[in-house]
Amino acid sequence: MRTALFAICIVKTTDITGILPEALRRIYGTHPLTMISGPSATSDIELERVEGVHGPRKLDVIIARQDPVRTNADSVPRS
Repeated sequence: MRTALFAICIVKTTDITGILPEALRRIYGTHPLTMISGPSATSDIELERVEGVHGPRKLDVIIARQDPVRTNADSVPRS
C-alpha cells in the first residue's frame, strides 16, 4: 500500500476553536470527520516501532479568513 506524500486542508477561521470540547460540540454526527492528533505508529513482526506510516508525509493547512463579499454597489458613494 502506498502512502500519500502530502495533503492540503483548508480551514475557515470561524471553524478554529481554542479547546477540544468546544470543537466536539460543533460536530454533526451525520457528516464525515477527520481528526488529526499526531503521527501514527505501528510495529512489525519483530516489534520494531515505526512512526508515521499511515496518512500523508506532509500536511499543509491553509487558514481562510471570510470577509464579506463586496460588490460594485458597495463602492458607490451614497448621498
